[in-house]
Amino acid sequence: RKASAGTPSAPRASPAEARAARAAAPAPRALQLPPPPATRVLNLVVVGHVDAGKSTLSGRLLVECGVVSAQSIGKLKREAAQANKGSFAYAWVLDEDASERARGITVDVARAQLKTQSYDVNLLDTPGHRDFVPEMISGAAQADAALLVTNASPGEFEKGLNAQTREHITLCRSLGVRNALVVVNQMDKVAYSQQAFERLMAELAPVLAAAGFPPASVRYVPCAAFHGDNVTRPSEQLPWWGGPSVRDAIEALPPPRRDTASPAR
Repeated sequence: RKASAGTPSAPRASPAEARAARAAAPAPRALQLPPPPATRVLNLVVVGHVDAGKSTLSGRLLVECGVVSAQSIGKLKREAAQANKGSFAYAWVLDEDASERARGITVDVARAQLKTQSYDVNLLDTPGHRDFVPEMISGAAQADAALLVTNASPGEFEKGLNAQTREHITLCRSLGVRNALVVVNQMDKVAYSQQAFERLMAELAPVLAAAGFPPASVRYVPCAAFHGDNVTRPSEQLPWWGGPSVRDAIEALPPPRRDTASPAR
């Protein structure tokens, strides 16, 4: 449309003037996202050498936290006794497959949930046998923290440390796990000895540090899972121990954060 008579049209800026105007304009403010909130959900992977008692500890935790009823564990105890596998009763809480029960080892990741005061814990009980490392990796890849179970029995600790214990530590750290709760299980096999516990701690510490777990990220707890010693409450068998039970140590793990601001990986 033509401009009205007597009303001159505004002069158009040249391309150079337009570029200069854009350069002089204030830059847009970057969007500031709040830090990701802490979550109640804790994905806890249970790792360690075969026969360390991972499934027994996991099953005992579920029973003592009220996830598994007295009737259910009573039934499992009767079935295990009839199969001449009485010591596997708590492990059978998670090892539900007939082939796992027959072989006495976990072959896949077993999942269960329990609650502490602060966390909704997703328990990922992984196999300890070397033939099932891929299944262990699939569990560790989902984890916020690791519960490393070692066997205090003489000879068994060293056997595990030179095999899957060491490998699982390395794999967990490689998959982004930053905190480890080390449970020295089967303390009844060493007469609940404080000296034995401290010796195993001293042997594990450099292995964990070499894998990338500094001392501040590791907590050690003694227990005898099958007997229920120091699983959810203090035990008279461990009068020298003034630290937490396994459940309390899980409760004390740092809260995981879901980072929604960083690039996907």
